[in-house]
Amino acid sequence: MEGKRYNYLKAGANAMVYFGMYGCPPCMAELPSIVEMARRHPDMNFVYTTFNEAPTVNEEFEKILGKDYVLPGNFHRISMTELFIALQNLTICYPVKYFLDKKGTVQYMQYQELKSFNGKTYDDYHAVNEAVIAAFNP
Repeated sequence: MEGKRYNYLKAGANAMVYFGMYGCPPCMAELPSIVEMARRHPDMNFVYTTFNEAPTVNEEFEKILGKDYVLPGNFHRISMTELFIALQNLTICYPVKYFLDKKGTVQYMQYQELKSFNGKTYDDYHAVNEAVIAAFNP
């Protein structure tokens, strides 16, 4: 969204790729947790992917994170067209999270309001996301 390209294969770090959209209540509820995880895991990349245009995304981030929000350097925002996302079958609903290893291979996919991982149920999104990160980013 900042006019840059993001190449997962050249990133050299594990990544969480998060598909969200403006107006999606679970997406908006989870956003502060995703930003906080990026701060706590500087060795990973966090990529927020949406079909919304930059002004809408900026409005969303300000509404949720506050007007003077600052994103960590390992948090990237990418905009794709809704048609491209649909044609590539990248989402089945919102939000969707992909956890990629350093080679860009998807290790785990988590969708919508799923709060379980490896047979354990968690109280909130943050706890389950941390469990996934711990499993794939030792």
